[in-house]
Amino acid sequence: MKWFKTNGCQSRAHCDACRNEEAFRQSLLDRNLVTERDFACPYFRLGEKIERLVKPVAKLLKLPCLDAAGKLKPQSPCGQRRQALDRLG
Repeated sequence: MKWFKTNGCQSRAHCDACRNEEAFRQSLLDRNLVTERDFACPYFRLGEKIERLVKPVAKLLKLPCLDAAGKLKPQSPCGQRRQALDRLG
């Protein structure tokens, strides 16, 4: 069964953990609740969708909105725009 079809996912109670905590995602894999392909989340917000599209370009251009690990800095202008877009949709 795909993770996003379970009550655990559809309740959206685990969204933050599922998106940000590798240990949580690994626990789903270990329990055979998901495969790697099942992590395609249907509940991503607008800012997250746009970030997925533009992050590779930001990495290539080495923009200062990304930290050393390649994650978006929440306090950066890009991070603030993402948060604003997430509130919209």
